[in-house]
Amino acid sequence: MGKKGDAIGRFELALSYLKGEDKSMTNAIKWLDKAFEVADSMGKFKELEARFSEVKGTEERFDSEFVRCAKPYEYLGEAKSSSDKTEKFGLYKKAAELGNVLGMLELGECYYLGHGTSEDNDAAIKWFRKAAEYDFSRAQYRMGDCYYKGHGVNKDYDEAVKWYEKAAEQGHVYATYMLGECYYLGKGVDEDNDEAVELFRKAAEQGNSSAQWRMGQCYEEGHGVDKDVDIAKKWYQKAADNGDEDAKEALERLESSGGSGGGW
Repeated sequence: MGKKGDAIGRFELALSYLKGEDKSMTNAIKWLDKAFEVADSMGKFKELEARFSEVKGTEERFDSEFVRCAKPYEYLGEAKSSSDKTEKFGLYKKAAELGNVLGMLELGECYYLGHGTSEDNDAAIKWFRKAAEYDFSRAQYRMGDCYYKGHGVNKDYDEAVKWYEKAAEQGHVYATYMLGECYYLGKGVDEDNDEAVELFRKAAEQGNSSAQWRMGQCYEEGHGVDKDVDIAKKWYQKAADNGDEDAKEALERLESSGGSGGGW
């Protein structure tokens, strides 16, 4: 059984009100809705769908409420299989307007990137904020980005750090890297190379190429760690292998200078 805070845990609680000693259709539907609030991926929806198939037919009203909650995922599934950006935008909009958190995030991305619609940072942050209110880490990361870059809001590094922290606490890799950037550059927090390196390392070990490049830079220059050009080269190589252009340039520079470092 899942934890009460996750989708399956909430669904199991709904079932306890549906079939248990303290039967209550009102509470069963309440927790069904809460389960879908945190079903923030198609994979989680499939888990709920599989569990529902085991109890389908117990109560007609509960069945119809499940169908209501599941409707946005039909739109999301269609969007996933479509190659037409305009069609995807329309389907994400339908899902978002039905209160689906994943639909909200994807609709925000469409506005943010101009996919299937005109770029609109105001609309993007509106939908990112709605999704972030459900503790959705991808939306929290985007909120951090909007405040960091001033997209749809006034640039505010303090707010950016707040949102990056929320997402990083949930293990969001890019948010972890960007939080490291904030500590490295002293944006929204006091400059702290030790904290920056800890965050860069955490993101780098999960394959983030920008964090791997920063790890190389920190070792090359001795920021938050003892200076070590050999270790710097290893991190630059990892980043370069992941397509990071800055890391490729750093490796070329070290090769041309005989591996002595410097030059930043």
